[in-house]
Amino acid sequence: MLRTLRTSQKKESLLPKPIKMKAPLLDRKIKLIWDFKGPAAEKTAEHYAKHLQEYVFNEELKYDLVGHKKINDFHSLAFLVVAEFELPQVRDDLKPQRGEVYIEAEGL
Repeated sequence: MLRTLRTSQKKESLLPKPIKMKAPLLDRKIKLIWDFKGPAAEKTAEHYAKHLQEYVFNEELKYDLVGHKKINDFHSLAFLVVAEFELPQVRDDLKPQRGEVYIEAEGL
């Protein structure tokens, strides 16, 4: 839909109004995930989670949500939940394989 501007109208009035977010963007929690596959995947993920806990302690991260989860006999994962403002530093330090927005209702 095309509209012409009158001289009394401002250009800003044609721009869409900003969307109001429920939480500020940098307040979200991000779950970083490392996948381990093979017969020793569960033990490896458990061990890696210990190192993640040490990293949280040493770097004094905002959240201390760390853990591991068995998907099946040949696939397990370790995870760490960080505040979004911490994400660039943690991502560069630890190089996770993937990440997702953490929703507390989902659980760990």
